[in-house]
Amino acid sequence: MVEAHGESFQGKWTIVTPSFVDARTPQDPAAYLPQPNLAFAWDAVYGQGYFLAQVLGMQVKQVTATGDGGTVIQVECLRAGLLNGVAVDSKGNLFKVVY
Repeated sequence: MVEAHGESFQGKWTIVTPSFVDARTPQDPAAYLPQPNLAFAWDAVYGQGYFLAQVLGMQVKQVTATGDGGTVIQVECLRAGLLNGVAVDSKGNLFKVVY
């Protein structure tokens, strides 16, 4: 995985099934990554209630990767059907993932 400014990331994808809503919105993302799930990010990107309606109980691909510049990023993508996801990095950025 390579970020726009040239930082390369290393991490291993896993398959998880979120079973609860983790509503924490990190004040300092570096202190909270990785989180059990990115419920707040799904709702921020796709609309309030999206995580509960579309992600909770579904299999998602999840990775927490560390960049060669020290940035940590956590990514979650739906595994079946819709090709979308979200990401949060240790710099406080929130990303919409489309593939």
